[in-house]
Amino acid sequence: MVVYGAGAVGGVVGARLAQAGHDVVLLAMKSNDTVAALEALAATVAEPATIAVVCLQNGVANERAALRRFPDVYGISVMCPTAHLKPGVVQVFPTPIEGVLDIGRCPPRRSTAPTGRAGRPGRAWPAARARSRWTTSTARSCCWDGSTGCRHR
Repeated sequence: MVVYGAGAVGGVVGARLAQAGHDVVLLAMKSNDTVAALEALAATVAEPATIAVVCLQNGVANERAALRRFPDVYGISVMCPTAHLKPGVVQVFPTPIEGVLDIGRCPPRRSTAPTGRAGRPGRAWPAARARSRWTTSTARSCCWDGSTGCRHR
Protein backbone atom coordinates (compact mmCIF):
# COMPACT_ATOMS: atom_id res chain seq x y z
CA MET A 1 0.00 0.00 0.00
CA VAL A 2 1.36 3.38 -1.03
CA VAL A 3 -0.48 6.64 -0.34
CA TYR A 4 0.61 9.87 -2.00
CA GLY A 5 -1.12 12.59 0.01
CA ALA A 6 -1.98 10.89 3.30
CA GLY A 7 -4.03 13.79 4.62
CA ALA A 8 -7.63 13.54 5.83
CA VAL A 9 -9.15 11.59 2.91
CA GLY A 10 -6.00 9.76 1.77
CA GLY A 11 -5.15 8.78 5.33
CA VAL A 12 -8.60 7.43 6.15
CA VAL A 13 -9.20 5.59 2.87
CA GLY A 14 -5.61 4.29 2.81
CA ALA A 15 -5.85 3.00 6.38
CA ARG A 16 -9.15 1.23 5.74
CA LEU A 17 -7.91 -0.36 2.50
CA ALA A 18 -4.72 -1.53 4.22
CA GLN A 19 -6.75 -2.99 7.12
CA ALA A 20 -8.83 -4.91 4.59
CA GLY A 21 -5.70 -6.27 2.86
CA HIS A 22 -5.92 -4.27 -0.37
CA ASP A 23 -2.65 -3.57 -2.16
CA VAL A 24 -2.95 -0.44 -4.32
CA VAL A 25 -1.34 2.94 -4.86
CA LEU A 26 -3.57 5.85 -3.82
CA LEU A 27 -3.14 9.31 -5.29
CA ALA A 28 -4.83 11.65 -2.82
CA MET A 29 -2.81 14.83 -3.25
CA LYS A 30 -3.59 18.04 -5.13
CA SER A 31 -3.79 17.55 -8.89
CA ASN A 32 -0.79 19.77 -9.62
CA ASP A 33 1.41 17.14 -7.87
CA THR A 34 0.06 14.17 -9.83
CA VAL A 35 2.60 14.01 -12.67
CA ALA A 36 5.61 14.21 -10.32
CA ALA A 37 4.17 11.46 -8.10
CA LEU A 38 3.45 9.23 -11.11
CA GLU A 39 6.95 9.77 -12.49
CA ALA A 40 8.49 8.85 -9.12
CA LEU A 41 6.28 5.76 -8.88
CA ALA A 42 7.04 4.69 -12.47
CA ALA A 43 10.77 5.02 -11.79
CA THR A 44 10.53 2.56 -8.88
CA VAL A 45 8.26 -0.06 -10.46
CA ALA A 46 9.82 -2.70 -12.67
CA GLU A 47 6.51 -3.83 -14.16
CA PRO A 48 3.74 -1.17 -14.30
CA ALA A 49 1.06 -3.79 -15.06
CA THR A 50 1.42 -5.12 -11.50
CA ILE A 51 0.27 -1.85 -9.91
CA ALA A 52 -3.33 -0.72 -9.42
CA VAL A 53 -3.41 3.10 -9.26
CA VAL A 54 -6.43 4.68 -7.57
CA CYS A 55 -7.09 8.44 -7.92
CA LEU A 56 -8.95 10.09 -5.02
CA GLN A 57 -8.55 13.59 -6.44
CA ASN A 58 -10.50 16.54 -7.70
CA GLY A 59 -10.13 17.28 -11.37
CA VAL A 60 -10.60 15.33 -14.58
CA ALA A 61 -7.04 14.85 -15.85
CA ASN A 62 -5.52 12.72 -13.07
CA GLU A 63 -6.75 9.37 -14.36
CA ARG A 64 -5.51 10.19 -17.88
CA ALA A 65 -2.08 11.06 -16.51
CA ALA A 66 -1.99 7.76 -14.60
CA LEU A 67 -3.07 5.81 -17.70
CA ARG A 68 -0.04 7.16 -19.59
CA ARG A 69 2.16 5.17 -17.21
CA PHE A 70 0.00 2.38 -15.74
CA PRO A 71 -2.70 0.19 -17.34
CA ASP A 72 -4.75 -0.52 -14.19
CA VAL A 73 -6.31 2.83 -13.10
CA TYR A 74 -9.41 3.61 -11.04
CA GLY A 75 -11.07 6.89 -10.15
CA ILE A 76 -12.95 7.30 -6.88
CA SER A 77 -15.27 10.04 -5.78
CA VAL A 78 -15.10 10.12 -1.98
CA MET A 79 -17.87 11.24 0.33
CA CYS A 80 -16.34 11.06 3.79
CA PRO A 81 -16.29 13.82 6.41
CA THR A 82 -12.75 13.73 7.79
CA ALA A 83 -10.21 16.01 9.43
CA HIS A 84 -6.43 16.04 9.27
CA LEU A 85 -5.51 16.84 12.88
CA LYS A 86 -1.71 16.63 12.60
CA PRO A 87 0.80 14.62 10.55
CA GLY A 88 -0.17 10.96 10.89
CA VAL A 89 -3.46 11.65 12.70
CA VAL A 90 -6.82 11.86 10.94
CA GLN A 91 -10.37 11.69 12.23
CA VAL A 92 -13.53 10.27 10.65
CA PHE A 93 -16.77 11.80 11.90
CA PRO A 94 -19.76 9.66 10.86
CA THR A 95 -20.60 6.29 12.37
CA PRO A 96 -21.45 3.51 11.79
CA ILE A 97 -20.91 4.22 8.07
CA GLU A 98 -17.63 6.10 7.63
CA GLY A 99 -18.05 7.03 4.01
CA VAL A 100 -19.24 6.32 0.49
CA LEU A 101 -16.91 5.64 -2.44
CA ASP A 102 -18.06 5.86 -6.07
CA ILE A 103 -15.52 3.74 -7.92
CA GLY A 104 -14.96 3.83 -11.67
CA ARG A 105 -12.51 1.94 -13.92
CA CYS A 106 -10.45 3.99 -16.35
CA PRO A 107 -10.87 3.44 -19.23
CA PRO A 108 -14.41 2.19 -18.82
CA ARG A 109 -14.91 -1.57 -19.12
CA ARG A 110 -16.31 -4.45 -17.14
CA SER A 111 -13.43 -5.24 -14.87
CA THR A 112 -12.36 -6.52 -11.52
CA ALA A 113 -12.04 -4.35 -8.46
CA PRO A 114 -8.62 -3.46 -7.10
CA THR A 115 -8.78 -6.13 -4.43
CA GLY A 116 -6.13 -8.44 -3.08
CA ARG A 117 -2.59 -8.06 -4.31
CA ALA A 118 -1.82 -5.45 -6.94
CA GLY A 119 -2.31 -6.67 -10.46
CA ARG A 120 -4.28 -9.73 -9.39
CA PRO A 121 -7.97 -9.89 -10.19
CA GLY A 122 -10.33 -9.50 -7.31
CA ARG A 123 -14.07 -9.94 -7.02
CA ALA A 124 -15.84 -8.91 -10.22
CA TRP A 125 -17.73 -5.62 -9.97
CA PRO A 126 -20.67 -5.55 -12.39
CA ALA A 127 -21.74 -2.38 -14.11
CA ALA A 128 -23.77 -0.18 -11.81
CA ARG A 129 -25.34 3.24 -12.04
CA ALA A 130 -22.36 5.52 -12.55
CA ARG A 131 -22.31 8.90 -10.85
CA SER A 132 -20.01 11.87 -10.59
CA ARG A 133 -17.26 12.18 -13.22
CA TRP A 134 -17.48 8.54 -14.38
CA THR A 135 -20.78 8.86 -16.18
CA THR A 136 -19.60 6.57 -18.99
CA SER A 137 -17.56 4.11 -16.93
CA THR A 138 -18.19 0.96 -15.02
CA ALA A 139 -18.77 2.10 -11.48
CA ARG A 140 -19.74 0.72 -8.12
CA SER A 141 -20.78 2.45 -4.94
CA CYS A 142 -19.30 1.22 -1.73
CA CYS A 143 -20.12 2.08 1.87
CA TRP A 144 -17.71 1.09 4.58
CA ASP A 145 -17.55 1.05 8.32
CA GLY A 146 -14.72 0.53 10.75
CA SER A 147 -15.61 -2.99 11.81
CA THR A 148 -16.75 -4.87 8.73
CA GLY A 149 -14.89 -3.17 5.89
CA CYS A 150 -16.38 -2.34 2.50
CA ARG A 151 -20.04 -3.15 1.97
CA HIS A 152 -21.22 -2.93 -1.63
CA ARG A 153 -24.61 -1.53 -2.50
